[in-house]
Amino acid sequence: GLNLVAAQILKVMATPERLAFGLRQMVAYLHRNGVTAYNEPGALYTPEMWKLYQQILGAPDTPMYATFLADGRGIVDRVGLDRALEATEAQIAVAPEAPGAKLMFFPKQVKLFADGAIISQLMQMKDGYTDGHEGAWVLPPDELERRARLYWNAGYQIHVHVNGDLGLETVLNVLERRIRENPRIDHRFTIVHFACSSEEQVARIKRLGAIVSANPYYVTALAGVYSELGVGAARSANMVPIGDVVKANGSLSFYSDM
Repeated sequence: GLNLVAAQILKVMATPERLAFGLRQMVAYLHRNGVTAYNEPGALYTPEMWKLYQQILGAPDTPMYATFLADGRGIVDRVGLDRALEATEAQIAVAPEAPGAKLMFFPKQVKLFADGAIISQLMQMKDGYTDGHEGAWVLPPDELERRARLYWNAGYQIHVHVNGDLGLETVLNVLERRIRENPRIDHRFTIVHFACSSEEQVARIKRLGAIVSANPYYVTALAGVYSELGVGAARSANMVPIGDVVKANGSLSFYSDM
């Protein structure tokens, strides 16, 4: 639904002045905390926004590198599946990876989206929600399958936003089919967010050679509230189970979701 109204909302909410203020605020905040490089997966991109990125993030006195991954949701929505690879490569070529570059898109990497956000409790859960509401798909499973197949066969490293245990099951099924149809060594398929899962799913992540990129702050910010609202105590107590990944000797990284 947001796509229907975003263009009008952004004219008010994301004016060049507001965006420039926010970018400078972000640079100051990151610098104050010792951050020297960061990555935005699934970057929002317009030519007008990129000019501001170049002016502010690419300024000689900006003390950090800004890196981006192409958005396999927005690009495909805009140009269709048949032209998606061409459009993705064109976006990456706007700021190619290069020594000393302040802004760059990482080559052959793309972000896809499975289920909804944890903050809105729209992750897709196997056992549903205690208050009866339903989760949502950002990309329905069949559409996620089509896009994953396209980018996988083109040799991309795929990062997938996924939060619920049903969402994760769907993503792992997609990955397993990709491996079976077109095996790739060191594919580095990445599970982004990793809010709700089971030990069996963690073992499967390890077996399939995927990487977990988790936000441990979900536990601090949300577990207590969600134990009483929507999710319940048992599942909330096991949110972002990074211990399971460590015990399985899986590949694990953290991010801030800033």
